[in-house]
Amino acid sequence: MPAYFDIFEWAAGQDYDHVITVETDMVFIKPGFTRFIAEQMKDADYLAPGLRRNIPASSQWPAYLSLKPELPELLSILGMTHTNRSFSPGQVFGRDYLRAVVTSDIYPALRGFVERNQRAGHSYSLQELLLPTLADRFGLTARSYPDAISLFNRYRPFQTAQDLALALDHPSAFFLHPVARTPDDQVRALVREPRAPHAVLTEAVSEGKDLSSGFMRGHDLRGTDLAGADLREAALNGASIVEADLRQANLSMAFLDGACLKSALLTEAILSGACLRGADLREVNLRGAFLNGADLCGAFLGDADLTGADLREATLAGADLREADVGGADLRGASLQGALLSAVTWTETTAWPSRYLERIRSSSRQVAAGRFLIADSVAAASGIRLDDRPINEPHWYPPEET
Repeated sequence: MPAYFDIFEWAAGQDYDHVITVETDMVFIKPGFTRFIAEQMKDADYLAPGLRRNIPASSQWPAYLSLKPELPELLSILGMTHTNRSFSPGQVFGRDYLRAVVTSDIYPALRGFVERNQRAGHSYSLQELLLPTLADRFGLTARSYPDAISLFNRYRPFQTAQDLALALDHPSAFFLHPVARTPDDQVRALVREPRAPHAVLTEAVSEGKDLSSGFMRGHDLRGTDLAGADLREAALNGASIVEADLRQANLSMAFLDGACLKSALLTEAILSGACLRGADLREVNLRGAFLNGADLCGAFLGDADLTGADLREATLAGADLREADVGGADLRGASLQGALLSAVTWTETTAWPSRYLERIRSSSRQVAAGRFLIADSVAAASGIRLDDRPINEPHWYPPEET
């Protein structure tokens, strides 16, 4: 902590814009940080990760607990009754902040307190408590980094190749913390030889990395090789996964609503319980995939290959399955309310929900031995309906549940 004051005293006489805390386990990953800081520091004097004001007396934050024996002395010096907190890596100090500190009449007493605090047996991480508190003490404007990038600046665990891929694709992430302080660390090696985010993900998969619960919302993963990847509960909402290889990938309980997976390979992939509302699955290969319990409400499955897929208890309400192949698929217990089934191909081994079976049979024509096609002309002529809706009517989305 005294090193901060050493730097403040030196910088007060220099021509600078900002002073930034950089630690040895931080790694900058792309250009643009100075522009980002300039924007964040407009009309601000202090910027910190995870800035929180008024730490409650009951706080179990280790830095606060370790300071408690000395807290009355510090508050007396500051003339305050509360403290703030932040995370140290990446703190930014403007000119007015530094000048206010080093020219204050309390600075000698404050510096003396900090010097004593560094002795063995005293508190630790004082800078994460004192520096954000000083902003209030001197009436300065303090701001926090966007909460959305807290994933990339944390205490533990160490950042991984997956985190790097996500950070490279995030508009407000310019550094990672913590990164292992070893020259052969994978993240450091990848930063020295930067590649596209999907290449980093591909390498992570090839090395058997766990990508479950990853945050990849809206990411561009077109053509990425994710075969066999563990993506359980991953947030892939709105992501572009066009022509990606996801064969035998585990996407159970993943969030893929609004994602575009057109022409992707999902053979034998596990999507049990996944949310695929409104997802674009046109021309996707889902042969032998596990979609049991999946929410495919309003999904686009035109010309998809669902041969032998497990769709038990899946929600296909309002889904567009026109020209899809469900030969040998298991749809027992699935909801087909308002689904578009025109020109869907099925076989004798297709297991339809019992409530729709007779109506589907009567609206289909045989096109080959043991193979059938739900025909528009037959459906239109016979007035066949599923849940009182024509199976070939324009696309329909069921009402939202309340």
